[in-house]
Amino acid sequence: MFKPLMLAIGLFLATTAAAAAGTLAVVGFNVDSDDASDDFIAAQLRMSEGIDIWGLSEVWQKRDWPETLRTGAEQGAGIEYGSVLGATGASNRMLILYRRDRLELLATEEIMEARATERHAAPLAAHFRSADGPEFMFVVVNFSGQAARREAQSAGLAAWAATQTLPLIAVGSFNFELDEDGEGDAGFDSLLAASGWSWLRPEPNIGTWCGDRGRIADNVLLGGDARAWRADASVMYPQNNYCPDSVRSSDHRPVLARFAFDGTAAVPDASMPERQIRPFLPGDMNISTGLDDLDADEAAAPVSQEEYDALKRRVEELEAQPSPATPVAAPSLAPAPAASAAPVAAPAPAAEPAQGPPATPASVPPVSEAAAEPSNDYEKLLKRIEELEAEVRRLRESEAGDCR
Repeated sequence: MFKPLMLAIGLFLATTAAAAAGTLAVVGFNVDSDDASDDFIAAQLRMSEGIDIWGLSEVWQKRDWPETLRTGAEQGAGIEYGSVLGATGASNRMLILYRRDRLELLATEEIMEARATERHAAPLAAHFRSADGPEFMFVVVNFSGQAARREAQSAGLAAWAATQTLPLIAVGSFNFELDEDGEGDAGFDSLLAASGWSWLRPEPNIGTWCGDRGRIADNVLLGGDARAWRADASVMYPQNNYCPDSVRSSDHRPVLARFAFDGTAAVPDASMPERQIRPFLPGDMNISTGLDDLDADEAAAPVSQEEYDALKRRVEELEAQPSPATPVAAPSLAPAPAASAAPVAAPAPAAEPAQGPPATPASVPPVSEAAAEPSNDYEKLLKRIEELEAEVRRLRESEAGDCR
């Protein structure tokens, strides 16, 4: 029931917000496929607007991850996307998705001199010609978390960049130890000095990795004539409760960069969903239970579609009730529960069907019966979400054990 609606919304946005001529919008996103759902990440791509190129790292090449992500981008824009999947990396690859109507792919290469080890993916570069602008090189990277390897990768990337004559855009997880003031890692400064890169610093500049909330691990770098383009950058999903990540979401925040080639025109409109993504409601993900990627029986899922519908109505009621004392009434929590609230019965074990009838809107207490402060209800919802995510994690671990 949700898929036709989401596709219709995507097509509407595509026809009412066409890309501005002479501009470009790109996103670097470490999707953390070892500990995330491809359906969930695809939903993030699908609900975004105006993105010309996605530079995705840590993409699992199995179980149709690349195709699921490409399809998600297409459904959101209503436009065909091409894809380039890197050939290196044991299980996590680099993936570039690009709008075919605006960009022509001329060549690709993997920058082997900037590869961490034989097991890791090399940075992936794509040579594009814009339909209304210059040719340029787009690069997606995922540097090592170990300082010595990262320095070697930096040197390799600098050496490669020195041989290029086209404008350069590099996105991804550079994984330097930068704090929110942009200080703290001499290796980052050395990379910029050695290669001629410049850092397109986001505003606001906040931590991008959930493992260390203040650490700027993901960056956008510009080289060559790209440094003269008009540009800005922003860290997507700046809400505090994006971290820690769930069992479905990435542990990295994406970084969006917008460009106007001539240096004077306005940068294009482009965005990712303003609301909190951690968790998407099951309906927003076009799935009925939130556990479809586990091949789980619906009766074993933590929440039914009926329960989800009731919870969504409850959240909408709470958010329609203004309260100056409610600290979470901001759009970042617009419909946010992964699938549950306090009135919902606890999830059944994975091997047994859920007990009792599913919740209905009538079983959800009306606003007048809620606690005096709506924030208390939100706290209950979020607490229940955490319980459900723990159940999903348990089911994942159980399934993995059964496969051994």
